Amino acid sequence: MWWAGGDPAPAHLPDWPEDSLGDRFCSGTVMAKAAKAPRLSTAAVPDARVIASDPAHWTIALFVAARAVVLDGMALEDPGVSALLDALGPVAEASQDGIRRMGMVPGFFDEEGPVFFLGCCALVDAGESVIGEDPFAEVLERLGEENSGDPLQDLVAAGALPARNTLRAGLAVLRTLGELCRSASVSVLVQAA
Repeated sequence: MWWAGGDPAPAHLPDWPEDSLGDRFCSGTVMAKAAKAPRLSTAAVPDARVIASDPAHWTIALFVAARAVVLDGMALEDPGVSALLDALGPVAEASQDGIRRMGMVPGFFDEEGPVFFLGCCALVDAGESVIGEDPFAEVLERLGEENSGDPLQDLVAAGALPARNTLRAGLAVLRTLGELCRSASVSVLVQAA
């Protein structure tokens, strides 16, 4: 449905040198899939109710939003991006409510859902591209919460982020990390020197 019967043109990515910031960032699971997702302006975006009610659409919507914001340079406030994030907001909120009601351990999100892909995959991959292994653990320890491996879930569990805004905040961080990683350098420290 999202592809409107055709193959989308992949996002243009520079040919980064191997192991550069750009290469590491763009080769992460979510960013590689986002680069192949339809461009938001040409995607056949389903109705918000359809997106929210069908798990098959959650991850595609996230990939389209990530491509739009991180790779195509669209603003989070763009009406199309906002509509996707608004459609996925109840999914993120319902996941968090399910965790509370069922007494599940923090960090349990549907492994096919957008929060998992954005928190556990995209942000962790992007953070490791810039900082190294487990980049968010030290920051999350300051919240006094156990680190679940999903920075978004940990922020929600600590009360620092409303569940409904999880994806919007995650994409904002991913965009910032993406901007930092648009470099052929192997380290942000080399850039700063």
